[in-house]
Amino acid sequence: AITQSGDLLFLLKNQNHHVSVDTGRTWRRIADSTRRLYRTFIVEGNRILSGSNQGLHVSTDQGQSWTRLGTALQNEDVFQLERIDGHVFAVTQNGAFRSTTNGVSWEHVFVPIGKGKVQRIIGAGGRLLISDNTHGVYVSIDSGTSWTRSVNGLIALTVNGLLVYRNRLFAACGPRGFFVSDDLGTTWEEVGGFQGVDVTCLADAGKNIVAGTSNGWYRSADTGRTWQRHEDSYTSNKAVFAIAYENGL
Repeated sequence: AITQSGDLLFLLKNQNHHVSVDTGRTWRRIADSTRRLYRTFIVEGNRILSGSNQGLHVSTDQGQSWTRLGTALQNEDVFQLERIDGHVFAVTQNGAFRSTTNGVSWEHVFVPIGKGKVQRIIGAGGRLLISDNTHGVYVSIDSGTSWTRSVNGLIALTVNGLLVYRNRLFAACGPRGFFVSDDLGTTWEEVGGFQGVDVTCLADAGKNIVAGTSNGWYRSADTGRTWQRHEDSYTSNKAVFAIAYENGL
């Protein structure tokens, strides 16, 4: 997979992980990548916070060396890190966690969907939204203290990912295509033309939204109202599982 944070791109493949500081032109191997499965990063200034199958580590030299950050999540497999409204959130096999100390200490965020089912967490308009693979989407207006299920119109309850783009919220729903909300998750509407196409990921590409699918990728220049399938000799008819954008896809 390819993931992006700040000006850095990260190429994650088994235990062979690399980082690029020049939008993918050159790559350098991340230290300790043979011992850890890095999955997610937050870049803030010269500080990189990483999540892996061995908890959290921090680097201040662009990934050349790493130091364990605290002990609270040392036994967690960290799939996603996200800074939202002054908090850092981590998604692991045991659910979601919240930190107000830049990752040094953590508290468990109770989401009423069961252990290990949180797929992704994002922030939008002062709200937190989480997706999971059996219950759809949940919304919190108090930084994760309480949650309300958001499935009005969301008939596909397997939600692989969420994206907020210019006040519109998008949910990638696998073989059901994807759904859009114009009221931050209160109601949802299915996007036409994607039925039977497995939507795997969504990305903000500046002036466009990009959707990766089981059959290539699609681009929208009007905030998701119309879509055009991209054709080229490399990605057409191929499954696209991850998209990163930095001065070009």
